[in-house]
Amino acid sequence: MNLVIVPVSRRQADAFIDQHHRHHRPPQGMTFALGVAADGRLVGVVVAGRPVARYLDDGMTLEITRTCTDGTQNANSKLYGAACRAACALGYRRVVTYTEESESGASLRAAGFEPVARLPENAGWDRPSRRRSEQHRTVARTRWERCRPSVPRPLSRPTSSAISLPSDGQKRRVDNPRAGDKIPAPAPASAALTSSYANPGMDLSR
Repeated sequence: MNLVIVPVSRRQADAFIDQHHRHHRPPQGMTFALGVAADGRLVGVVVAGRPVARYLDDGMTLEITRTCTDGTQNANSKLYGAACRAACALGYRRVVTYTEESESGASLRAAGFEPVARLPENAGWDRPSRRRSEQHRTVARTRWERCRPSVPRPLSRPTSSAISLPSDGQKRRVDNPRAGDKIPAPAPASAALTSSYANPGMDLSR
């Protein structure tokens, strides 16, 4: 069976998830969605967006928030691989996703992901000071990652207070030096940066 990655709209992805997913509704929001077809028939979709966990939402990390297939063999790993290639093309350095404790993660391993954290069952989002209607399953999960090799850990988005701009005089001396001005020497090249969490063998662009 020949599996082919195809574009899908959000409406198509949501409709497929509503029809085929075992225990989840379509996610809220998305960065992109992709489909996989066999013999001209849509057999699976993947949806990716900003990480749900705020501490992972660093601007360089993408989360695969939902995958869903009709059971076609190898469709899930095909979708994971395609989502990672799309994330790489968009400039993301890391892709994360989750499985429930009852799921083996075989499709993720086939697509180059590695388990990085075991997350215990949580009590949900509802709090006395912030009431929420529970719409997700409170089960133990595993977080998986696939990273681009030899890149620094994604940084938080810079704030205006963290940005330092040169004064007009400093800029003139650098951009248009005068006789006798001292030009600052370039900083020495640092050693090649490698990620503290990436496995060198993992390639997000595959």
